[in-house]
Amino acid sequence: MSTRWPWLLFFSFVTTGCVAEQGRSFAAAVDDLGEDEFSPSPPEAPQGPEDAPPADPVGGVRRTLRGTPPPGSVLPGDPSAAWACVTALKPACPDDYFELRTAAGDLLVPLDSAELEALAAAVVDATMQPAPSDPAVLASAVEAALGIGPMVDELEARPTWVTQVEEGIDRGFRRSVLHITDELIGTVRLVVHWPAGDGPHPILLALHGHGTEAVDWPDSYSGLDYVEAGYALASLDSRVLYADSLETQIGVELLRTGTNLMGVHVYEALVAHKVLRSFASVGPIALIGHSAGAGKVDVMAWWIDGFFAVVSDNTLWVDRTEERGRYHEGWVPGLAGWEDALNDLAEAPVPTLMQDYGFPDGSDAVIAFLDQALLSAP
Repeated sequence: MSTRWPWLLFFSFVTTGCVAEQGRSFAAAVDDLGEDEFSPSPPEAPQGPEDAPPADPVGGVRRTLRGTPPPGSVLPGDPSAAWACVTALKPACPDDYFELRTAAGDLLVPLDSAELEALAAAVVDATMQPAPSDPAVLASAVEAALGIGPMVDELEARPTWVTQVEEGIDRGFRRSVLHITDELIGTVRLVVHWPAGDGPHPILLALHGHGTEAVDWPDSYSGLDYVEAGYALASLDSRVLYADSLETQIGVELLRTGTNLMGVHVYEALVAHKVLRSFASVGPIALIGHSAGAGKVDVMAWWIDGFFAVVSDNTLWVDRTEERGRYHEGWVPGLAGWEDALNDLAEAPVPTLMQDYGFPDGSDAVIAFLDQALLSAP
């Protein structure tokens, strides 16, 4: 392990699926925020993709995030600093999201009510598009849909603070709890279980799903099997992922900023990925996601050049209906019409493995896949 910081790793477990409160309309969600009520009659919907398919972004390219971040961009945090969010699901956790519009400044382009209504109408009318011949087109579609491109532009140089808040032994494995702070999105928690030995260890970055948090992953989906097999398991908290009215409220607020909850959660995963790359003892990094977390790893498989493998147990879908309360994390208007192409992970420009939902067959197939993809990585 690194002598500079003997803790490391980021395992982000992604989940897509659970939905927000039943029967909530976009206007009702905005009313909860107390600003810019929608008019009772939405404007005429723009042409659906069948008549005007999404334009293939010109010059589409994947984002390359590899190698050691610039010197001084990953810094030790303040161990005495308090963190209000003891778990990922506490109501205090979303405060940073309400402040993103101010923190990001001109990195994001806010939308007004009419523009948000037009997004909702366009999603309802969206039809499926054929897969483009160039995967870079999907990379550009993902970047445009998530709305975080300008935030990622400055990620490598932007200061990131890392604080180790716990260190101990959990069922025979060393366990570290890290708080990672970014000036745009505040603080997120990373829980790392380390395999035996000094490393360098390949890392499995895990993203969880709705209703769970980072500390649940080692006890779910054969999580500690990966540590036993020599992989560090780094599980990242995704805040506000609880399929309730709070998630709906935050979802609408972030849509107003010009991004969305999935985009912000992906950005948090990339911040953690940056921290991991700052350690000299870190090996190749893979992504694994469950449920809503799987949706995030699915889009990163197409967009980010920096993960050596991707494991998913769910597909991406942008809800077209009003009844399900669509403003949860997975409701990303710009991805409507691209789901089939994005879900065809066999064509993604990174080794991928799709498993049944919840990983019911255990870890053997996943470990064999990771061994082939990561242990042979340069």
